[in-house]
Amino acid sequence: MPDSGTLSATLEAVSLGTTPSRLEALEAKLDALEKLADELRKRQPATPAERRQIAKTIAAIENAISVVEAQIAAEKTPVLGAPGKEDVDALLKAIRESEDAIAQNAAVNQMVRAANALIGALG
Repeated sequence: MPDSGTLSATLEAVSLGTTPSRLEALEAKLDALEKLADELRKRQPATPAERRQIAKTIAAIENAISVVEAQIAAEKTPVLGAPGKEDVDALLKAIRESEDAIAQNAAVNQMVRAANALIGALG
C-alpha cells in the first residue's frame, strides 16, 4: 500500500488545478482511485481488524469512484449554447408574421360577423 506521502503526492498531482482541462483531471483522478483500490485489494491483511479497515477504505474509494464517474459523465454531456443572432432574428420574424396573421384573421372574422349581421337585418 502506498504510504501517506505517496498518496498525498498522487492526489496533489491529479488535483483539478494542475491539469490542462477539468475532464482530463477527473480522468486522472479516476485512474488514481482505481489503482489505489486495486492495490488495497491485493493487500493481505494480518488481522481481522486490518481486513475490516481495508474493506471500509475500499468501499469509500469505490464511492469516490462513482462520484468521479458521474462528474466525468456530466463533463461529457453536451451543453446547449445560446442561439446565434441569425436564429434570434429568424425567431422574431416568425413571431411577428404569426402575430400579423392572427390580426388579419381577427379582422376577417370581424368583417364576416358584420356582413352576417347586415344580411340578417336586410333579410
